[in-house]
Amino acid sequence: MDKSFLPHHQLFDELQIVMTQIVRELPVVNSMLKWTKATLDREALPINLGWMLSNNFSLSQEKQAEKLNALRLSIQELSPTIKELMRHILQFSRMKPIEKALIAFHKSYVEIPLIDNEINLLCLGSDLFENRELLSKLLLFTEKLLKLQEASTHLKKALIDTLLQNLSLNFEKASTPESTTN
Repeated sequence: MDKSFLPHHQLFDELQIVMTQIVRELPVVNSMLKWTKATLDREALPINLGWMLSNNFSLSQEKQAEKLNALRLSIQELSPTIKELMRHILQFSRMKPIEKALIAFHKSYVEIPLIDNEINLLCLGSDLFENRELLSKLLLFTEKLLKLQEASTHLKKALIDTLLQNLSLNFEKASTPESTTN
């Protein structure tokens, strides 16, 4: 499939690489935070406990801070790529689905709160079971990341749909007289 007609396709490739890192870590962190909140609120919610088994993940502050910091760094890696794509948004005006999806993705990205202070608090020994405000801020962060992941999926779908619509198959080359004489 030829992506050469798509402006700045290298930036979309970079975006996908970083999103892959986020998609890998986000379910583990989000389910851990939801489980912590449900435990504190004494709720019996159906929460995925798969995070407990993944990558030898534990409830230690160091491991929590490590996972959250990995997500934070991935978000920072997105910044230059998104800024560059948004600088060239007008080049996508003839591809409305991509343009709309890119704008929605950017909006989701801008809504993600910074968690530098919260990670520092975890590194200094704060416990999510004792600090509900910290837990709430981290849950908000992961919820916004889930919205970004959804916007990324819509952008990917718009890109694939546009690529498929612009494919040109030339059947005349496939049925040349040389290939039919054998």
